[in-house]
Amino acid sequence: MSANESNRRRAFGEVVSVDAWHRPFSNQNPTADLHVDVTFSTGRVGGEKSSKVSFRLSLRRAEIVLVLPKTEPIDIKKSSIARDHRGIEGKKTLLKERKHSAGASGSVGVAVTTSTVSANASLEARGDSSISASEKVEIEEKIQLMVIHQSKTHDGNYRWGITPESAQTLNGKPWEAEAFPRGTLIDTRTDKNKGIPPTVSVEVRCLREDMIISDIMIKDEKKWDLFKKGGSQKAKLAAAGSYIRDKLILEGLEFESVDERFGAITLTSVVAEPESET
Repeated sequence: MSANESNRRRAFGEVVSVDAWHRPFSNQNPTADLHVDVTFSTGRVGGEKSSKVSFRLSLRRAEIVLVLPKTEPIDIKKSSIARDHRGIEGKKTLLKERKHSAGASGSVGVAVTTSTVSANASLEARGDSSISASEKVEIEEKIQLMVIHQSKTHDGNYRWGITPESAQTLNGKPWEAEAFPRGTLIDTRTDKNKGIPPTVSVEVRCLREDMIISDIMIKDEKKWDLFKKGGSQKAKLAAAGSYIRDKLILEGLEFESVDERFGAITLTSVVAEPESET
């Protein structure tokens, strides 16, 4: 395994991808903002020929954890930590329509517009004694696509818990990486121009209950026929769990259990890299 590969352990890149970087340290620039780019999606897992099972995997919740090794000469400015809940915004539009009828004749048109509400009403004569009226109200509001909660882990690392605002699963980016760094790193070496620069890593963690496994298919046709006849969802989930366990072990990622609902799982671990100077 190359040095670059060892710095990027990713068991399920189809589900969550992470990139992290900062400006190189020097005596002139002993501090640097840490940028973390995260993207969530629903992954199609088990596509390789050697896999005995395939399924779709998504997350209902995850944590982005910043790990500062105690053995590294590096620190972070507490006042610089991204503590607010600002994330990427979306737009929600509500359209309401009401219809009225009245025993009168004639016609009237009304239009009202504001920055967030627009309405129009119309009256239409029907014969000599009835009128139908319709009113439409359109309301637009900005919403957060994901909710972000900043806190610390039990061992003192900064973390950002991510949950979807209205969807069932995480999809997309929780924040804009370049515009909203996670914090400012401090190189504590006496001479920043000598020796090996300190490193920090970024991990994506979840609990087993945060994983949504669906559309499971056993690739062995004979076994699949038995599964279909028996309808054993538990057996299919066990096969998917076995695949997840093997993948985590292969990538050298930490996990407590893929069977216990509160078992902690590390899906990705990447070392933040100094951004190349151009």
